[in-house]
Formats: sequence, C-alpha cells, structure tokens
Amino acid sequence: MTKDYDIVIMNLPWSDLTVPFSAPAVLKGIAESHGYKAKTIDFNVDLYTKFCQSDDAKFKEIQEYYNLYTKERPEVLDRFYDYIIATLKTMNFRYLGISVFYILTQKATYELCTKLRKELPDIKIVLGGKGLNVYGHLSLHPYLDESEKTVKFDKLMAERNLADYFIIGDAEDAIIDLLSGKLDNRPYAISEWFVPSKDDLEYPFANFDDYELDKYVGKEDQVQIPIISSKGCVRRCDFCDVPSQFKKFQSKNGKRMAEEMLFLSEKYNVQKFTMADSIANGNLKSLKEFAEILAEHNRNAPKNKKIRWSSNWIHRPLGQVTEETFRSIAESGAEHFTVGAEHFSDNVLHHMNKKTNMQGLLHELELFRKYKVKCGVNNIIAHWSETYEDFMEHMENLIRLGPFFADGTITYLNAGLFYIMKNTPAVYNGDKTGLVMLSDDFSLSWYTPKNANLTIKPRLARFYFLLYVANYLNYPIWNQKIAFKNYIHRIKESLGDAMELFDKHIKIKDHKPCKIFNMLDQMEDFVEHKLEKLFPGSKLNLNLTANSCKGDPVLYVKHNGIKIYEKKLAQGDHELSLPIKYDYSSMTKLEIGMSGKNKNDTMVDRQGNILRDKNILLNKVELDKIDLLEHPHFWNHRVNFHSDKPAYGFWENGGAVIEFAAPFWRCLQQNQYESEKSKKDKYSFKRGLNQFKEFFTKIKY
Repeated sequence: MTKDYDIVIMNLPWSDLTVPFSAPAVLKGIAESHGYKAKTIDFNVDLYTKFCQSDDAKFKEIQEYYNLYTKERPEVLDRFYDYIIATLKTMNFRYLGISVFYILTQKATYELCTKLRKELPDIKIVLGGKGLNVYGHLSLHPYLDESEKTVKFDKLMAERNLADYFIIGDAEDAIIDLLSGKLDNRPYAISEWFVPSKDDLEYPFANFDDYELDKYVGKEDQVQIPIISSKGCVRRCDFCDVPSQFKKFQSKNGKRMAEEMLFLSEKYNVQKFTMADSIANGNLKSLKEFAEILAEHNRNAPKNKKIRWSSNWIHRPLGQVTEETFRSIAESGAEHFTVGAEHFSDNVLHHMNKKTNMQGLLHELELFRKYKVKCGVNNIIAHWSETYEDFMEHMENLIRLGPFFADGTITYLNAGLFYIMKNTPAVYNGDKTGLVMLSDDFSLSWYTPKNANLTIKPRLARFYFLLYVANYLNYPIWNQKIAFKNYIHRIKESLGDAMELFDKHIKIKDHKPCKIFNMLDQMEDFVEHKLEKLFPGSKLNLNLTANSCKGDPVLYVKHNGIKIYEKKLAQGDHELSLPIKYDYSSMTKLEIGMSGKNKNDTMVDRQGNILRDKNILLNKVELDKIDLLEHPHFWNHRVNFHSDKPAYGFWENGGAVIEFAAPFWRCLQQNQYESEKSKKDKYSFKRGLNQFKEFFTKIKY
C-alpha cells in the first residue's frame, strides 16, 4: 500500500501555546526538499481548543500536570490520548515522530507511547529532541522504580520497548538518514548525539503549512513564529549543559536569517517572530547584518507589515555592544529579550564563567531603555560559589534595578536555584568546584567544601529572601508559585539521602549557620535602608516648549513648598535639569507650573479662534530617568492639577503637583500593581512564600 506520508511529526504537551514548536516545521521543510512527504501536527492546539474549549484556566491547570511535581492525571487526558490515536488511525505513514523538546514533554510521550504500543503495535515510533538525554525521575516519578531514577529517558523508552528510533539533539541531517533507511541497521538503544553538519545552518526554510497559526494564543495581537538563527552558545557557563549538547557554536549569516524571516512573514502573513536559539547575539557580526536588512525593511514597510522579533540574549562586557549596533537592532524590530544575567555579583559571575560583569548589564539596560526594547531577567540564586556577601551584593543590585522595572524596560524577574546537571562544567571541573552530589540529575542535593556553609537550608532561605524582596517592591515575578511546589517536591524526594550526604561531609564544630537567617525578620528594613542609600535623590529633567504672547511665560518649580526655579522662558524649546534631594522621613512634593499670564495674553480673531497664546507645553517630565508623560495612567490619576482635568502643559497660571514617598520609581511601580487582580495575585504569592518558609525552616542543614 502506498503511504500518504513518509513521516508524521507531532508535538505533545507541555506547551503554553504562545509560540509554536519549531522542530517539526524545520524538519518538514528539509524532508520535502528531498522529495519525502511529511505531515506535522501540534496536538497541543487540539488539547486547548477541543478539550479545554479554548479556556485558558482549564488549559493551564492541565499543563501543570506535566510539570515536574507529581499530580493525579486529569481524566480528560485519557480522552485526549484516545483522540490522538484515533487521528493517527485515519492516516497512512511509515514513521511516527514525536518531538521531545525538553523534560516537560517526557510524561505525555511516555503515556501516549504506552497506549500506542497496544493500539498500533506495528508503527515505527521515532523520538527526537534534547529531552531524550535527561533523566526522567522528575517527570516520570510515579512510573519508575528506584533503579530507574538514574536512567536517561531514551534508555528507559528503549528498555520498555516504547520507541524504535532515537534522534537526540538536532535532526536536520538525521531526518534524511532516517527516511532513506540509513538508521535501520543501528542498535536502537544506542544514543548518538546528532548535530547539523552545515556550520552556516543553510538548510531549507521551515514549513508551517500544517500549523493552525490562528489558534495559538499570541502574547498580544498575533502568534510568534519561531526561527533558528544559531545552535549552541559562545559561552561555557558552568551551570549550563548547552555546550555539551552542541559541541560547537553554529550560526546563520545575517542575510540568510533576514531572507527567511521575510519569506515566512509574507507566506503566513505573520510579522512577529522569536529566535528559537540559546542566544541570538552569539555572532554579533551576523546579528548586525541581519538587523541592518530588517531595519531597512521596517523603514519602508507599512505599519501592519513591520517585523517584530524577540530572543534570548547574553549581556556582554562594556564596549562590546556599541550604541550604533544596538540602534540598528532596535530598528530591525527587536522588542523583547530574555537576558541571561544570572547574578548581580561580579565574583559569582566570575566563578560561573559568564565572562561579563554588572557594569556590562547596566550599560545594556540603558540601551534597552533608550531604544524601547524590553527584557526579562534570569537569576540563579545560591550558586556553589555564592558567599553571603555575594548574595547581599546581588540583592543590593536587584534594588538598584528598580527604575528599569518601573519604566517597563525589565518586564519580569525569573529566579531559580542553582542545581546540578551532570553534563555541565560545574561537574566536569570538580577540582575547582569541589562538588559532591546525589545520583539524581537536576539535583538540589549537593555540597562543596569550597563553600561549606552553603547547605540546602540557607540556599532556600536566600531564594525566599530574594522573592520576598522582589514581591515587596512589586517587581513582576515569573511563574514562581510553580517553582515553590517543584522545589519542595524535589527536596522531599531525596531529603533523607541529602542529609546523609551532609552528615558525611560537614564538620559540625566548623559549621556556621549562614547569616541570612538573622535577616529573615528584617527584610523590609533592609529594603528601606538600601533605597535610602542607593537613591538619595534624583534629577528633575524637563523638556518644554514655551509660546510667548505679550511677553514670555514664567516657569516655576517647587520642591516641598520651596521654590527652586523661576524664570521667564523665551519662545521656543527648553531643557533644564534640577537636582532633587529625597527626604525619606516624609512625602516628597514637587510642583511644576506657569505664572505671569494675564487675561489679555491670548490673541484671538473675530470668530474666537486663538491666533497666539502664552503657554508652556510639556514634552518630558523625568524623575529617576523615567518620563512621567510616558505613563499616562500615573500622570492622569496620581498627579494633581490646578486645572479641572489632566493636561500636558499649562495654558493658565497654576501647575501640576506630584506627591510620592521616595524614590519616585517605587511609587510608579506600586501604582502599576494596584488592580484587584494584582492584589489577589500578590496575596496568593505571599501565601506560597509562607508555606515555602515553613518547609525550609524544618530542614536540618
């Protein structure tokens, strides 16, 4: 019988449906360029639309089942798996490919393949992706006996005869080897890591023809299409397994990247893209070439055809990213980066081998702010090298970043605990790190004599401290309620063995509790003290346009009732900068206004139309480097005007009064989180924090 397809490649949960998975589309494009027929199906879309009735809350609840902590399987998933099998029975194909992108996909893959072996025993199942080469004890805990907790997922699936072929890594070349029969004679349990043979990654463009793009949940107005610009990373950070996966860094040239993005944009009428890479700025030369082409496109394209894109990002030392380069990147449509900052202590960054520093991060954040590119910031807390002093430096710098949170440059903080993956430099370089650990992967149960007092308990306490402070300052925090559950579950799972590990290595007479425990009742005082130290004052920067009629208008500025500026402004544009000292013992009150206008200082014609007027227009009102006029909700609702309604200038004598508890950015940040939903989320988050604290305070070490 003739097969309709050589291969059907599908995606299974977990997925948040904001971005389609790239691998099936990439492989379809390559397979069809070689004359093979490929079909791609993202069953996550069916789960969302058919089984959750496009209800975000229902979909999120089901997704949590696939997270790393154990939970009873929702009944709907049995019907979902039966639906997948029924769909496959209507099709005729040689191979069934399942993309196991990461660990969160393991559970659905295991459960579906178990059913497939019973319902469709003759089909050839091919598993591909990076999620094959990690352990399954976190995701598959209910299905494993004790000996299987140290078995990687591909080996587990092979031993249970739940799959026939395994393509670990990237299958740009391996897909053709599979379809041409070259993999048929290989022992199916052998785990070979596949990498692209073309260093320039010049493969056929991805093919999204089978994707129902209109059914994805776009972050704003439309879904983002993923595009691959590089493989691997130019860094060798000690906590990361990317270098062991890819061996080397490979990158498309900028022209090819731009051509693919423009081609896909035109073909699918989608203008939003995300780089499905570890980093987008590994090859700055290529990125600059790409950005210049896209910037030229965006300058000439109508608004609805302008390209926008997002990516992962490494921040570099000062001087490596020039303003000219970043301006081009911004003009190319860059709108959001996920920045692997990881830590705000230069000492920890050095031990992580990040090859950058806090000065470099601050420099790039200033560029992000200036060119309106937003970012999320990743943090890794309790790295093996992190001393108490390093952690407190990290916290001080986290508070220092407050203005970037308040003006929207930083959109969220994503914090996690340092854990051990066995194929990382932290483990390879044991002489340097001194790490000893349990046999589980992604392990939180580790010890090092290089930092002997950093046991599990102080690590959890530091994580708690960080999240409490971030929540206190109203920083948006990424997905931390799930992290609490995961950490508690994972530590409970191996707590007995972990305590034995510490008993074996710790010398009680030398063991000193971390100073962090003395700070847990002083966190809010700590924040208030640091705010006063870091933000003793600000500059009020004004950009104004004065219009004169029968004389010039007078601009005045008052600080806490005292006039600190008063001057006539000649016709034209003006800029001025006034130092403002914050008084933390009372509210700060600033008044900006106009005086000197008389009744006859407006010229009108016989019909009452204004010909000339004496007034002052506000173009910028900046405090803590934040332009209040770019935050209309605050300007319109928290600023008091002498006139009847909010205004962006003065047409009569009088002014606008801004009153706040210093520093200003904190007041603005709080104003952005005053909705009932935000209050409810903060309450729920704080409850999770309290449960987390109750858990870690009972741990011995």
